[in-house]
Amino acid sequence: MTSVGPGARWEDVYSKLDPLNLSVVGGRVLTVGVAGLTLGGGNSFFAPRYGIACDAVASYEVVLSDGRQVIASPQEHPDLYKALRGGGNNFGIVTQFNLRTFEQGKLWGGFVMHPPSTTAENLQRLQEFNTASGNGIDNYATNNQVHIYDANGRAVVLNILVNTKPIENPEILRPFSTLQPQISNDMRITNLSDIAKEGTPPNGARNAWASFSFANNATILAHVLDLADEAFVPLRAIPGFSAIFSFQAISKEIIKHMSSNGGNSLGIDPNRNIFWLNYGVSYTNAADDELVYSTTRNYFDKVEQYTRSTGQHESFIYMNYALPTQRVIESYGQANVNFLRAVAKKYDPRLVFQRLVPGGFKLGSVPPSRDWDL
Repeated sequence: MTSVGPGARWEDVYSKLDPLNLSVVGGRVLTVGVAGLTLGGGNSFFAPRYGIACDAVASYEVVLSDGRQVIASPQEHPDLYKALRGGGNNFGIVTQFNLRTFEQGKLWGGFVMHPPSTTAENLQRLQEFNTASGNGIDNYATNNQVHIYDANGRAVVLNILVNTKPIENPEILRPFSTLQPQISNDMRITNLSDIAKEGTPPNGARNAWASFSFANNATILAHVLDLADEAFVPLRAIPGFSAIFSFQAISKEIIKHMSSNGGNSLGIDPNRNIFWLNYGVSYTNAADDELVYSTTRNYFDKVEQYTRSTGQHESFIYMNYALPTQRVIESYGQANVNFLRAVAKKYDPRLVFQRLVPGGFKLGSVPPSRDWDL
């Protein structure tokens, strides 16, 4: 077991565990915080083996709004334990995360960059990867495929490939590591800290993020990018503009862990392979905030219209990537909304964490600060 405080970042955790040949299910970027990632779900290089981060927490130590300190686990306060697995900062202050720990030595991973001319082939191979992963073919392998835009439009297709065994070029990842032409390829045997460092973006830019989920369908992913070609025209001239579309395969092999130990609160269908989209725009000036956010909202409206019209829409919105105005908690489904509100009523009857704690996605309607009636 590894006990971690809420102020830690994943670089603090991995720097302690790597020398011991141990690890936990955690973030893929060193500077991300343990608390925020875990309470919102937490995708991971280890997700096919153990589930996302919230599904690998053995217990939480929580201070409630009345000052009591309790343990939330499958054995103690199991309803609070389930609510914290994806429910955000709505129930108490988590003062310690007790994380299941496993043996982990070296791994094989890195970045493979392709020109935009490979987009269609990359997306088709990504669909096939998600299908194979969902069938349990290799639960040590992950691929986060990132389509990068600059002021001139599509710039790079980046495959972030990781095999959490120290074995080079496993068959399930070979379609990406061998696809030609390539701009660069730094695949290597290394440790988790090194891979997570490579994925850590530079500081200094303003950022707008949003999230969406899609069916496992390369045609849908291609059209999502096509819509962006048009939508981003107003943004390309602003200083410092770049954008990413990160398609993250969430296979049935990952989702099956979400029902462990009483389940989490996310409400994801366990019978379908899906993709999570992490959309991000980086830019320089605060004066461009409104343009960036209005363009993002309009773009996502078009994406939703398209995916609904084709029957490929997935309602789930991943909290850790969401735009502040997205209806994250509602996307978990009404049964889970009702459950989360009941847990909040039980452990925070005065709604301290709804009314007095800024930030996060609250249990009522959008905007997040609006009160709701218990």
